[in-house]
Amino acid sequence: MIAKTATIFIPIVIIAWITATMLVPQVTNPRPRPTLLNKTVTLTDENYEVGYPLTLRKGERIDVEASGDGQPIDFRITDNQSSTLIQERGKTFYDLPWTAPVDGNFTFYVSASVGDITATLIVTEG
Repeated sequence: MIAKTATIFIPIVIIAWITATMLVPQVTNPRPRPTLLNKTVTLTDENYEVGYPLTLRKGERIDVEASGDGQPIDFRITDNQSSTLIQERGKTFYDLPWTAPVDGNFTFYVSASVGDITATLIVTEG
């Protein structure tokens, strides 16, 4: 009876130990998502809008964070034909998931209606 219990129990313990040693580090310290774009710029009255190009594949999911460091900014994404795909206005922070509708080049813009605003744009793989 003890041998039969040990035969069942030992493999379960081994599997649990291997699972714990492999998964616990991944759960407690997940790998950061790859950053595709990370830019900080000071928007001024003369330089009130800045665009950053990024090439994406159809269906590629990304997360976009745009911040005006406590000041309101505008944010938009355009395609390679300058058609606006997303436009947001007047917030201090944006956190948007987005999926590229086609293969191509897209431009991510941050702008401000008043000068001397530090804007940060971060795009990571979703």
